[in-house]
Amino acid sequence: MAEKNIIEKNIHRTNLQRAAHTLCLILPIAAAFAGYFLSPFLWSRLNKNETPELFKFGISLLFFLIPTIVIFATTRKSDSIIKIRIITDKQTD
Repeated sequence: MAEKNIIEKNIHRTNLQRAAHTLCLILPIAAAFAGYFLSPFLWSRLNKNETPELFKFGISLLFFLIPTIVIFATTRKSDSIIKIRIITDKQTD
């Protein structure tokens, strides 16, 4: 049995939607880095001591979770990114 005439179709989104999806991937990571580097400034408002690592971790986690939750809530009802259809024409020998 041989399979002939295999057609594979990938239906992608527009370039703007791809850019938005890439931003949704990068934004929480960038926010976590920003939280890590902003935590000494925030700690200096509370205390004059050296910034503890637990505080840096907590602020980084908070800055990571906020955009993650916002992105999850806004994209919850959206369609999938890629739809794949495979059509085969089977012929018997």
